[in-house]
Amino acid sequence: MKNVCKASVTKALKILEDGGFIIRVTDEKDRRNALCYVSEKGEEIVHELLVIKTNVEAEIFKGFTEQDKDIFYCYLSRIYNNSAKLGSGLGLKGDED
Repeated sequence: MKNVCKASVTKALKILEDGGFIIRVTDEKDRRNALCYVSEKGEEIVHELLVIKTNVEAEIFKGFTEQDKDIFYCYLSRIYNNSAKLGSGLGLKGDED
């Protein structure tokens, strides 16, 4: 995981668990670990979100060829990598837990 601290992950998991979207179970082999499983309620939400994502992508990329989309993602990736280098050069590193 990149630029996310352990406390943030723990808090997010707690929210998901309290909402009934995941089930956390202590790992019997290593009790320091928690195994997380998507609940039935979580599966329903994931399915709904995937449908929405598919519909939104279809609208956003209407008229784009697969090659257009590949080029677009390549540019976005390049921008992301350049900005990450810029951030690390300025001492703006995130948590690396």
